Amino acid sequence: MFTIYTQDNCPNCLELKNVLKQNNIQYTELDVNQSYSAKAKMIMNDIETTPAVEINNQLFGGNVADLTKAILGNNL
Repeated sequence: MFTIYTQDNCPNCLELKNVLKQNNIQYTELDVNQSYSAKAKMIMNDIETTPAVEINNQLFGGNVADLTKAILGNNL
């Protein structure tokens, strides 16, 4: 299972969630506007935009295509 860091009105967040659902990949979602610890973790990892993905306790930012590849690569 993966954790994705999102925020409201984020089209890239919605796109990533749709990709995960289409591939039947379970995930936990943290809204960085409602979770101070999630926002702090992004700041500590120098990630400034959503979505971000946590895989094996490592947080990754990037575009939806790169995040999707990282998730699918770890889900095979």
